[in-house]
Amino acid sequence: KRTLADDLKEIVQVTHPKARHLNGWHLERLALGEYGDQTPQDISRAVKDIQRDIRSSKALVTAMLEREKVWNDRRDAFSAAKRQQQAAMAVELTIAKEIVHKMHVVGELDSPEEALAAILAQPAPVEARLLESAIIAHDPASITDDEANHVIDLSHSPSI
Repeated sequence: KRTLADDLKEIVQVTHPKARHLNGWHLERLALGEYGDQTPQDISRAVKDIQRDIRSSKALVTAMLEREKVWNDRRDAFSAAKRQQQAAMAVELTIAKEIVHKMHVVGELDSPEEALAAILAQPAPVEARLLESAIIAHDPASITDDEANHVIDLSHSPSI
């Protein structure tokens, strides 16, 4: 019948064939993985493993710091673009406020027919050309040569 001591001795014979000086306490610690390797090759192997772990840790930390730098640069560029966009929007808002002030306050009081609101309410040149092309599409005989150069026929173009 096998005992615990037999199992521990077998473990020592397989793992450390030259370590015959170990007693029961050492065998128990070795079986539990608490007793360190004592041969010079094992120590040098452990040192090399530690050095390899240090190198990989340094490489990992370097990669993490580089990635952090890249993300910080991206965040700073995004923040700068956002601040620039906010400044441009503030300028546009100031201009829009001035236009609204001119439309509703200044122009109405001086001369209503020349008010900026009346000027802006008139159709744009593009709208006028589209209206002309719609009229001409219904009555093509009314086109003059001068108007033919400025009129664009959109009746066959695909709609938006």
